[in-house]
Amino acid sequence: MATPLAHALETRIALLESEVATLRALSDRRGAALQELRHRAKNSLQTIVSLLRLQTGRLTEPTARALANQSLRRIEAIAIAYRHLGEPGVDEQQIHLAPYLTDLAQALAAQSADDGTAVGFTVDVDATLWTSLGKLVPLGLIAHELMTTMMHNRANATDVIRLAMFPGSDGIADLTLTRCTGPAWAPAAASDSEPEPALIEALAGQLGGTITTTVGARETAVVFAVRL
Repeated sequence: MATPLAHALETRIALLESEVATLRALSDRRGAALQELRHRAKNSLQTIVSLLRLQTGRLTEPTARALANQSLRRIEAIAIAYRHLGEPGVDEQQIHLAPYLTDLAQALAAQSADDGTAVGFTVDVDATLWTSLGKLVPLGLIAHELMTTMMHNRANATDVIRLAMFPGSDGIADLTLTRCTGPAWAPAAASDSEPEPALIEALAGQLGGTITTTVGARETAVVFAVRL
């Protein structure tokens, strides 16, 4: 026959197990809801990209077309981030950078081919690097703006843009873009059809990172150092 103490313990354990089951059910529902929101965000962004691409194709005025293409590419950079977030087993706090930056470069290469300015990219990113969605989007936009600037400022049509990212010291990672020497990115005013240096600086400030440019005899390198 159970003692009052044993009975009280059994009752308490049963209550705790019930509470744990309830919390697990709530957690599962929350996870499913978040996954659905991510899926909807990804689909919505892709729809916007498709609509912008359709609208851009109808534009004939060069400046308007360039501005529309600029917006299209930026939104697609965000859409690619959400596409990676929507893959099975991906945690929004641990999104690997190598596949994302590779897809970003490939998207720009494809867009440049469509524009008739075919640009080659090489990508070399440490497979261990990852970051959260909150940092991935501004980081991707910075990479996008720097790559786009280098595309505009190539010294030769055959120049290949190299993107690399590796861990440095004190938890800082270096995103490096390199191409043959030509006009480098600089914090100055941009034209209507070119990337906005002010946007790059604002995004870098948002992430607490720093940008340095080195111009050598044969190539220009832009390094964005950031704590992931």
